[in-house]
Amino acid sequence: MKLIVKELAFPIHMEWIFEQLYQEKKYAFWLDGNHTVPGLSGYSMMGGDPSFVLRIKGKSIEWIDHTGVHEKQSDPFHEIQSILDSYALTPDQEELPFIGGLVGYLGYEMGQHVHHTPVHETNPSDTPDALLMFVDRVLIYNQELGKGYITQIVMRDQEISDIECQLETWIEKLRCVMEQYKPKQPFASSADSLPDIHYVHQENFKDYMEKVVQIQEWIAQGDIYQACFTHQIEAKAQSDAFVMYQILRNINPAPFSAFIHLDHFSILSSSPERFLKAGIDKKVESRPIKGTRPRGKDEYQDRKLKEELKMSEKDQAENVMIVDLVRNDLGRVCLPGSILVSKLLNVESYATVHQLVSVVEGEIGNHVKAMEIVKATFPGGSMTGAPKKRAMEIIFEQENVKRGVYAGGLGYFDVRGNFDLSMVIRTIIYREGYVYLNVGGGIIADSNPAMEYKESMDKAFALKRAVRIALKEEDRRMQLI
Repeated sequence: MKLIVKELAFPIHMEWIFEQLYQEKKYAFWLDGNHTVPGLSGYSMMGGDPSFVLRIKGKSIEWIDHTGVHEKQSDPFHEIQSILDSYALTPDQEELPFIGGLVGYLGYEMGQHVHHTPVHETNPSDTPDALLMFVDRVLIYNQELGKGYITQIVMRDQEISDIECQLETWIEKLRCVMEQYKPKQPFASSADSLPDIHYVHQENFKDYMEKVVQIQEWIAQGDIYQACFTHQIEAKAQSDAFVMYQILRNINPAPFSAFIHLDHFSILSSSPERFLKAGIDKKVESRPIKGTRPRGKDEYQDRKLKEELKMSEKDQAENVMIVDLVRNDLGRVCLPGSILVSKLLNVESYATVHQLVSVVEGEIGNHVKAMEIVKATFPGGSMTGAPKKRAMEIIFEQENVKRGVYAGGLGYFDVRGNFDLSMVIRTIIYREGYVYLNVGGGIIADSNPAMEYKESMDKAFALKRAVRIALKEEDRRMQLI
């Protein structure tokens, strides 16, 4: 296989391009990377029309391509690694993070193949345990330099001259689209004019608090130190999924924002958390988040809440527990002595919340493969608790349904062996006129059940607001027809 890289000679606007070229496709992605935290999100990547798609549920793996659907029973992590090995390219163009490969998500229930823990049968959003598309062409935008690139993988059975010709035609189409670019009008945002929505909660306030107390009893007995207890919220909300995402990215920009359309459902994510990254340079990084406060109504209150989070012994304890868990996970695949905590208990501020973030780094050996790293750390410790396996068993007992996409990893696996996955939090699943969102938090011995419930609702605020604005836009659109 060979790689073609072309730098675009004209400016591009990724939101406009997706709207014009990808919005109606059956499979498409935009790893948005809203550039809100320096050093985290310098690139934005987009693509669609995959060569094939992998859809995984349990050990059932469906390979979907132009010839139809082919099913087999296998270990899904092994199957994913086999694909990456089959399409492996020698590292090249190292400044570009993603040149082609698998894009999509590994849902939380993929953890059953690692820890042999039970999973629920019920999944209201009806999403697979994992879904990944293989793309050979990627549109890339360097947000810091304002430069656009197209990468194209040329397969072994393809003539490079034919692919070059197709690529030039596509670039010309892209140029024509950009010549028609029109800035988008702002979305309606006045709280007074937004429609009310009836949400169905898997846990009401009383049940939620009772389950927090039950988890604390397990902590007191010495079973665990911490468990991440979450619950699902759903509502009927007929809207255009991409419009809803455009609203979400405007009101709650985040470094790992993403929109992925996967046949019958869409993932609208504004995640601030990196689950796991492995670079071509063999360096790995995880950025666990534990500890949240809402943004203040004014500058004084905002500073007070930020300082409160920074000084909170309870939130510090939560974060340090997960840092230790991540260090332990990475220790299974990293070179001895290479793991370090480069940032500990750092406060990062986003549009609707302040977060307590730490950064754990390490180095892997030359022969360690992508899926070995993922399996050593999956699911991410900030969404399980510690010790991980027992925390996951307790989570199963306390939560009512599958987490699905939520609490898994979303992003890409590059053909050069590198990958980058966000933690799937602050995310809406949109499916056939319904929205599904999950929220929760880490429970420790000092947790206040009522405050834990409030924290989970703080995390839902931006998601619910985006849905309400999207419904307002849908009403406006219908009136114009």
